[in-house]
Amino acid sequence: MKFKEFMDLGIKTEEGVLITKYLMDIYMAELDHAKNVKDKFLDHGYTIDVVPGEFLKIFTMNEKEIDELDKILVEIDALGLKDVFQDNLRLASFKRAFLERVKFCITNKFPYLHEDNTFIEQLYRADSFALYTVNKPISMIKNTSQIDTTDEKETLLDAEDKQVYNEIVESLNYLILQNSTNEYLPAVVNNITKKVVDALVRKEYHFLPLREVIAGVMFDGLDVTPEMENVRDLVLSAFPEERGINEGRGLA
Repeated sequence: MKFKEFMDLGIKTEEGVLITKYLMDIYMAELDHAKNVKDKFLDHGYTIDVVPGEFLKIFTMNEKEIDELDKILVEIDALGLKDVFQDNLRLASFKRAFLERVKFCITNKFPYLHEDNTFIEQLYRADSFALYTVNKPISMIKNTSQIDTTDEKETLLDAEDKQVYNEIVESLNYLILQNSTNEYLPAVVNNITKKVVDALVRKEYHFLPLREVIAGVMFDGLDVTPEMENVRDLVLSAFPEERGINEGRGLA
């Protein structure tokens, strides 16, 4: 994108910030994609006529990244956090891994904002976030989808199902903590904990190894990227080979 084309978008950097520091981001952006990104933010009520310099990199997104951005903006709206994200216009703030960390904090009652409404820095680094959250007992940790799942389908899960569900959640949360730099793992784990409920209600764990139950729902409904596909073996490593849930857990 040419510099004049960017200026025609009507976006400026904050006072005192030299836009020349970010010329490479402007030149790397494609005009149609930049317009699309701008429209996504405007459609969701954001004001981006004056932005921090580091935010300009968001206009270099490709089509796939823009589609994911749209989904993220919808989720932010649903959480009632639009104004908070407006105060934190950074490319990293609008990434899937970052939003999953925010949702994790909300679910597990971890503070995630400073008094001035800016996000804590631990949210921006996977390793720092792992250290920030690791002190809470793993038995008390809930996945970002766990509350929704139990609210909607709690009556469908009997005591046996809940035991298995809790074992799955605990194993996956350990996996995230052990692989804190993998930014694709949280999204896959989030999907598993949502989609596995129906399989548990059907008692699939009675006749299939748990790792096969997990494999069957892992990518259900996801727009799978090669990076997500690469975490398959990592996820399955949390569930050792077993002949059956009945024998492995002593359930009748």
